[in-house]
Amino acid sequence: MNSRKLVYLIGTTLLWAGVGGGLTGFFLSFPAAIEEKWSFLEWLLGVVGWFAGGLIFGALSLLGYLVFLLIHQMGLGLFRKQELWHLVLYLFVMISFIDLYLFPSAINQGGEKWPLFLLPPMLLAWAVLIAYLKKRETRPSAFAPSLFFMFTMTVLELIPALRGENLRSLVDMGIPLIIANTWQLLILHRLIGEEKPSPTQAPPPLNQTRRSVQKP
Repeated sequence: MNSRKLVYLIGTTLLWAGVGGGLTGFFLSFPAAIEEKWSFLEWLLGVVGWFAGGLIFGALSLLGYLVFLLIHQMGLGLFRKQELWHLVLYLFVMISFIDLYLFPSAINQGGEKWPLFLLPPMLLAWAVLIAYLKKRETRPSAFAPSLFFMFTMTVLELIPALRGENLRSLVDMGIPLIIANTWQLLILHRLIGEEKPSPTQAPPPLNQTRRSVQKP
C-alpha cells in the first residue's frame, strides 16, 4: 500500500466515524433539544462536538485495527497451522461474548440493564455478517480473523463506555466505532488489491511451475 492509499484509508475512516458520531448525537439529543428549544448556536456547538467525538472514536478504531493486524501476524507465526490459530480466535470471541454479559452487570449499579443484554447478540450478528462479506470478497480463511476483529476488538475498544452507568455513552461511542471498524475491514483488501481468486481461472502449466521453483 502506498502513502496515497494509506492517507485515503485514514481520512475516510475518520470521516465515517465523524459522520456516525454526529448523526448519533443528533438523534439522541433531538427530543431534549426540541423540549428545551435549543438556539442555533447550541445546535451548532452540539453538531461540532458530536462530530469531534466521532473523530476521536475513529482514531481509536484505527489504532485498534493496527493492533489487530499485529496480533494476527504474530498468531500466524506462532501457530504452525492456520486452523489452530483460527480456533484460538473463535475461543476469544466466545470468551468476550460471555464477558460482555458479566462486565456491565458487575459494574453498573443503576439504570436499565436490559438494553445491555441485547448488545452481545446484536454485535455478534453484525460481526458474522461483515466477516461473511469479507470472506466472500477475499478468501474463506478471512472469516475467523474478521469475526475476531469485528466482535472482540470492538468490545475491547468499548470498555470505557461499558464502565459508564447509562446506555447513552455506550451508543455514542459504539456506533462510530462499529462504523469505522466495518469500513476498515471491507475497504483494506480493495486498497491493496487483494481479491478472491476466480474459480474459473486455470492453474499455471506444470512446466512453468517447475521452472519457477528451480534454483537459478
